[in-house]
Amino acid sequence: MNITNKSVVYLKRILHKKMYIIMLVFLFCLSITYTMLPTKNKSAQIKVLIYSEDTSQYNDILINNMIQSSSVYSFEEATDLTSMINQIKRNDAECGYFIPNGFFDAYISGTTNIANIVQYTSPGTTMAGTINETLFSHIFKIVSGELLKYCTDMDEYNDELDAYLLKYLSSDSIFTIENTTDGQFKAKDLVYKINIPIIEICCILILFSALLGLLTHMIDCEKGYFTGQSSINNLVSKNLCIASCIIPVSISSILCAIISHFKLSNIILLIVFSFICHLFTLLLNLLIKKSTHLLRVLPILTFISAVVVFVLGLF
Repeated sequence: MNITNKSVVYLKRILHKKMYIIMLVFLFCLSITYTMLPTKNKSAQIKVLIYSEDTSQYNDILINNMIQSSSVYSFEEATDLTSMINQIKRNDAECGYFIPNGFFDAYISGTTNIANIVQYTSPGTTMAGTINETLFSHIFKIVSGELLKYCTDMDEYNDELDAYLLKYLSSDSIFTIENTTDGQFKAKDLVYKINIPIIEICCILILFSALLGLLTHMIDCEKGYFTGQSSINNLVSKNLCIASCIIPVSISSILCAIISHFKLSNIILLIVFSFICHLFTLLLNLLIKKSTHLLRVLPILTFISAVVVFVLGLF
């Protein structure tokens, strides 16, 4: 029997095994499931609303700074107080702030219980405190110069005070959190795909198929199918049997990689890993001569391969 006929025979035999067909179907179902999974936000969008009736110059600066800030919080300006409260009640926003008219003048002068900011929170929120810190850090940065001038009450030194304050805020004397991203960062713009370890699973199944091919050949030898055959022909038959088991799973794995990831590196990895598994089974046969012994170590080898792939992160 020539090599082509032997390959066809081995391929038909392996494709008649229910376990093997289940593996192939599983790979395709896994890749199709992966493509159908929806993308998710990498960072949950924490929406915060601001509605202000203040008419001072500082109000416009605050609103613009909050909206353009690079933060995990997404600040938006509400059209009116009623709509802001309704959005918070519907859990469309984490919380909201109402800034009454005259707030900045009262804040600078230190007047209490007049024109205070009102915070509205959604039920069960746990972020109100940290959002407060973000808001008032912006407010303080905007009016810190006016606060200093108001406290000193020496108009002739206003320019010097502004210069020293700027130098102080830019120094290492105080702790500040700065934006380290280039340009604007919007958490809602970053999405990720729910990860399914398709490549890792493919590698494990390829190794399992290679071991299954070796097991099939060893059983055939024990049944006397190759009695009287030369050692070279026996080696050819062994390689054909192993390859016939590996090739369908490898092709299926490559198609799954194209469907799910479409990365050339993954395709090359699967091809190289298929050759490595083929060589590994040939070397393993030098140590294990009987099919019963291979059956005993096959689950152990599969488990070890899973540990290497998933725990050690080989791939």
